[in-house]
Amino acid sequence: MTCCRKTGVSFAERILELRLQRAHRMLRDRHNDRMRISEIALLSGFSDVSYFNRCFRRRFGSTPGSAR
Repeated sequence: MTCCRKTGVSFAERILELRLQRAHRMLRDRHNDRMRISEIALLSGFSDVSYFNRCFRRRFGSTPGSAR
């Protein structure tokens, strides 16, 4: 049995969560203040910034800009 079956989370959902967590950490890190949000999204594995913004808001309840 795989970890995804045990938790009930799909592989895609787990990857999305990991990407969002990385972006969240990067946005809060002062070393990344000069980076654009779109750059952080791309470095976190998102190729579509609009999709990133929607997912981020859904997951954290705020915009990526307010996470800074």
